[in-house]
Amino acid sequence: MYSALHGKNMWIKSGPSPVNTGDGLEMMLDTDMCLAWSVNGTPVNAATGGCCAWMREFGDKPAMCGRTRRPDCGSINRLEGAAGRFVEEFAQDEAAWLVAFKEAWKTATENGFSALKGLAQTC
Repeated sequence: MYSALHGKNMWIKSGPSPVNTGDGLEMMLDTDMCLAWSVNGTPVNAATGGCCAWMREFGDKPAMCGRTRRPDCGSINRLEGAAGRFVEEFAQDEAAWLVAFKEAWKTATENGFSALKGLAQTC
């Protein structure tokens, strides 16, 4: 999906020999799946879901999922997962993503450290 969102890619396939792309060979992390998609209110689990995560606005199902008969991962018109609206917002607005990421990174790296100090100019 991300490759279709404004020409962005999250992963680059690489290996010792040519790596096939397209025809349903793309992948997403399980965390991405459960945040973006849900089926009947239940987050999609990439390991066990067996569905195809695609959206109509980015192409037809065979182009996005290959020629499989897997069911859709919920709505094909909008992301219905717990963070679906944020996935869409951040895909369209990198500046908004950077603001949110910086705030989250600060919380994650400074949690429990109230006496942090800046680095000294000399050793």
